[in-house]
Amino acid sequence: MNKNIEQEIWNTLPWYILIPGGKYAYAIGKTGQYESELSKAQPFYNWIDAVEYVEKHGYEKIATIRKIII
Repeated sequence: MNKNIEQEIWNTLPWYILIPGGKYAYAIGKTGQYESELSKAQPFYNWIDAVEYVEKHGYEKIATIRKIII
C-alpha cells in the first residue's frame, strides 16, 4: 500500500480516551461513562479536544489518548 494513502487513512481516524481497568481498557463514552465497546465511545477528531477533555475531568494521571485501528 502506498505510504501516502496509509497516512491519509491514519489522519481520518478519531482519537479515543482510554482508561486502564485491570485486564481491559475502557473508553470514555458519549455520556461520560466507561464503555467496553468502542462503538459507544466518544470520538475526538482533534487531539487538542481530547486533551482538554482529559484535563477538564481530571483524568491526567490515568488516561491515555490513542487512535485505534479496527
